Amino acid sequence: MLRLNNLVGFGVGGGYTIRNSGLFVQSESDHLSRTPGGASNQQKWTWHGMIKRVSIGSAQSLFAAGVSSSDFSGLYFDASDNLKWWDYPSASNGRLYSTATFTSTSVWYPLTMIYDSAQAASADRVKLYDGDTLLSVTTDTAVPLNRSSDINSTYEHNLGRLVSGFWDADQYMVNVHFIDGQALDPSNFGDMVGSDWVPKRYSGSYGTNGFKLNFENGADLGEDSSGNGNGYTNTGVTQTAVVP
Repeated sequence: MLRLNNLVGFGVGGGYTIRNSGLFVQSESDHLSRTPGGASNQQKWTWHGMIKRVSIGSAQSLFAAGVSSSDFSGLYFDASDNLKWWDYPSASNGRLYSTATFTSTSVWYPLTMIYDSAQAASADRVKLYDGDTLLSVTTDTAVPLNRSSDINSTYEHNLGRLVSGFWDADQYMVNVHFIDGQALDPSNFGDMVGSDWVPKRYSGSYGTNGFKLNFENGADLGEDSSGNGNGYTNTGVTQTAVVP
């Protein structure tokens, strides 16, 4: 199901306005990267971002951490354009993907992933959302109880690629939140107004390794606006005025 707001520069509720996005070009291997100084909660976290795809039909990463293509945890679009989570540290510790596909290059997708491996029911350990819609998923391998993902480890974390040389993304990205230590539903980041997703200001805490990227500082597109100082190093990502 598509969730979009096509009003460029649209001022949203609570005085919240999105002014800029970051453009990741696949052929240039554009990405943002950060290696945390210390591990934090690897069993509970939330990622949210708004994505406008530029090309489809190839594996393209949204958010990932790892050391190689055989040791990683990542959220990405697979080559069939499903939204997919794969935790693969030499042996699969959770792999599932949405039954829905994301094939439009003209709309914005407000995506949320909740990781909470302490949940008793395996189906509740990873939840994927498009807007406020919980996506149906196909599970290849269930996330083990209390599984610690590579996310929030001291491995390099990336937006726009899996690890160096793998699954570079073609996309616009904006309003990216990472919440360390909390499992938060999408209503913390926006609301449905009619058929449109309208972002709103997140008012909670971000946790030790949490961050927010709004791409408004053209001189430092990886700047963390959460107040945590967890900025990302920019490699090639450019600022644009293409916004939801």
